[in-house]
Amino acid sequence: MIAVEENKQVQQEEQKHVEQSVFVPVEVPKVEPMMIVRLLVFAVALINAVAAMCGYNLGLEVDQQNAYDIISALFLLGSGFYATWKNNNITKQSRVKAHVAEQVQVEDKKGE
Repeated sequence: MIAVEENKQVQQEEQKHVEQSVFVPVEVPKVEPMMIVRLLVFAVALINAVAAMCGYNLGLEVDQQNAYDIISALFLLGSGFYATWKNNNITKQSRVKAHVAEQVQVEDKKGE
């Protein structure tokens, strides 16, 4: 008897569902330019790899030293942009301002 009642409760809970509304845009969102770039780079790399496996030379050979230089330059640029983007409080005045700003933000959250 108890098992039958439990099964009925489980079935009733399964029948209950939560309805959610979802916004569906009328127009399709634009294609991002970076997606096209990533797709093109992948396609070139794939075509080059397949051609190399089949014995064809497409002239896309990369010298090891050039690859090292390019990767090093990208790492340097990336770390430089990241360091610039981050809020690096170096001076005493900027550290004091950051501390005060942090307190103001925390107080706003507490007041909610």
